[in-house]
Amino acid sequence: MGNETSRDTAMMKDYNPVSSNSIESLGTMTLFKNSGNGDLKMNLMTTYNIQNKSLAESELQQMMKLNNNPHICKLVKYNISKNQQLCLETYSLDLVFEAYPTTLHSIINGRNYNFKDEEIWSIAEQLLTYLGHLKAIGLTDGDLQPKNIYFAPNMPLKVFNFLLFTQYQNAYRMRASYRPYTSALAPELLFQMKNGNMSPDYDPYKADVFSYGIILLSAATMTPYESFYNFNENTILFDQIKAKLVMVADRRKASDLFEFIDSCLKQNVAERASLEELFKKVPGRMGTGQSIGNWRY
Repeated sequence: MGNETSRDTAMMKDYNPVSSNSIESLGTMTLFKNSGNGDLKMNLMTTYNIQNKSLAESELQQMMKLNNNPHICKLVKYNISKNQQLCLETYSLDLVFEAYPTTLHSIINGRNYNFKDEEIWSIAEQLLTYLGHLKAIGLTDGDLQPKNIYFAPNMPLKVFNFLLFTQYQNAYRMRASYRPYTSALAPELLFQMKNGNMSPDYDPYKADVFSYGIILLSAATMTPYESFYNFNENTILFDQIKAKLVMVADRRKASDLFEFIDSCLKQNVAERASLEELFKKVPGRMGTGQSIGNWRY
């Protein structure tokens, strides 16, 4: 994967920090703005410690496998450096990912833009393409939520889930051990969390479909996704979901948008749509699948 190097202190010399978010035990993810040119290119940077060099290289191979999808934030720069702490040899993995200046979460919470029906369908198509790609390579997202979806005008949307890039490949189970927990999880996962039993006995793809439905409902009604949950009790407020679905049916021109979102949000997993069923309803609607909107950021 390349030669081991000393810590590259100049790796982010052309970037200015914008904001930081804690990623549980993995460290801090910092959003940077490229100051070397006048554009709005953003990057996410994180550093975390790893047990040995071979594991670090394995992590990088996983990330490279995801670099070819147009809807995944790409790894654009990395550095492996050796640490020496109390006679224990560990390695630091410095990572820089591409990012866009706006998230779906910030658009919805800002309430300064209302998505048109065709824009909701574009978001639906692009996210479905992303989830389909993950399934094709044997992965699931496990933490799909508006905070992880990045936008820029006239560009395809990008999804960033750092846990997806690592060996911690059940993001549900990884994140479930931390509090506060505020992701758009499916009811079967929240039930397991509430009972302290995170078993693998569930369909991870249909769990992603529920999160996908929450995202679309949030975008269609400009409602923060957190309002559909009681995170203190690890429960979903289905009455709120039903009320917002009625709003979609009343205000949106196309009844099939209501039916599409509703099929994702069934509490009964057996009744919930599969990725394959959703794909049959989406292709051809938006053509090239480019991102949309003229919001300000």
